[in-house]
Amino acid sequence: MLTREDLPVTVQVVDSGDFASGGAGLRTVSIPPSGTAVFTVPTTDDHTDEPNGRITATVNAGTGYSPHNTDGSASVTVNDNDVPGLRFSPSSLTVARGGSSSYTIRLSTRPSPLP
Repeated sequence: MLTREDLPVTVQVVDSGDFASGGAGLRTVSIPPSGTAVFTVPTTDDHTDEPNGRITATVNAGTGYSPHNTDGSASVTVNDNDVPGLRFSPSSLTVARGGSSSYTIRLSTRPSPLP
């Protein structure tokens, strides 16, 4: 009786930001005889407002298989969940009628340049 073993497939994972928590680069995914394998690319949350990013996984050609011409890669958009925070200083003031006072507004999170 012939048995088919798992097929090791090389996948290149690329991210367009700094959010793929050690998941970028080359990795081997073993596809079992059932023909389906799942792999994950963990992402890291931060407190920096930045543009959305993208993770792309591409199957590299290897021994015993070749990637499909149009289905050899897949991409996922990683949505940024941070907004620039603002902090007022002081948080409250007392002013006599007719007087004036000043508040300072500072960013509490660093925004990134948006495209």
